[in-house]
Amino acid sequence: MLTYMEVHLYYTLPVLGVLFWLLRPFDSKEDRFKYQFLVCIAFFTASIWDNYIVYHKAWSYCPTCVVAVIGYVPLEEYMFFIIMTFMTVSFTNLVMRWHLPSTFIRPQVPLIQTWFVRGVPIMTLMTIAYKAWKLAVPAKPLFYGACILWYVCPVLAVLWYGSEEFMFFTLINTVLVFATCTIDRAQAVVQLFNKYPHNTADQLKTLLWAYLVPDQMLTPQVINDLSITWDILKRASKSFHTASVVFNYAVRQDLSVLYGFCRATDDLCDNESVSGEHRERQLQATRQFVKTLYAEKQLTEAHYSKLPATCIPVYRAFATHLRHIVSEESVYELLDGYRWDLEKKSVKDEDDLAYYSACVASSVGEMCTRIIAHH
Repeated sequence: MLTYMEVHLYYTLPVLGVLFWLLRPFDSKEDRFKYQFLVCIAFFTASIWDNYIVYHKAWSYCPTCVVAVIGYVPLEEYMFFIIMTFMTVSFTNLVMRWHLPSTFIRPQVPLIQTWFVRGVPIMTLMTIAYKAWKLAVPAKPLFYGACILWYVCPVLAVLWYGSEEFMFFTLINTVLVFATCTIDRAQAVVQLFNKYPHNTADQLKTLLWAYLVPDQMLTPQVINDLSITWDILKRASKSFHTASVVFNYAVRQDLSVLYGFCRATDDLCDNESVSGEHRERQLQATRQFVKTLYAEKQLTEAHYSKLPATCIPVYRAFATHLRHIVSEESVYELLDGYRWDLEKKSVKDEDDLAYYSACVASSVGEMCTRIIAHH
């Protein structure tokens, strides 16, 4: 018969090690925050709850199968609270990497529909928790199951807004998945509106605000603009879209905006179906937009009036997310490369090659580097 510690050594810890190894290239401060926050909450609440039910003899353990007992609970059980939290959160992170959380924010959905979708499950879960609390009488047959429900259901109710042992593991893992997705959504709101906190206290306050704010109170234009740039990336470059998975959500979001801007401006200048004079005017309008973008604190719709209508969402996304990250000079270098193409110049010597490469390649590389370094 295996001891409780051997179960960890042979089964839970190897699985956790594999998950961490798979996630190592994707490590980010956002993921580290989720691990730290959720492990602390899970360990603190589960320790109190488990000691309570063991004290009331809802379950017991083999004294010779554990290393030590702290309070009423084996040491290995405390380890399990931490291991299970790490395991579930890391698996959720791995599975959810393929989606950008901000694309699931829906400010255009009617508020009454949102409150209905949130309110009905919350009321249901809280009702179950209340009934379970009434049934959780020590030494009664329903005590253990009722304790599980009153412990888990209020947490599920809060997170929705953002065989007894089998049921316990299922519900606890459900809580952790809900919590991970809740933090992802809150972090997406923070990243969308550039409300990056400067210290831990500000981070918790900002995430609490992002958790509580309804989608309908967020600016739809910011989210719609980002969705359009994300769609451009998915349609135009499946390889780049797939490769972007290695970055955390904030970097992926800003890289998709940069790609959308580069793609939109490149298409303006390469569109052979319109005259060269028209493309020259579009390039000049883009250059004027960049000049105004870095000179003015706030842009109005009038600043976008001379730009092609199809490009306005991409330009707005660039102004919202990248103005404070990429340098003005690197954007001008990119536009100089487009001018070279419009004038149909040829590369005649090594100096021309170095200059053209700096404009059309190095400028984009510099902007990508600034985005990655910023986050």
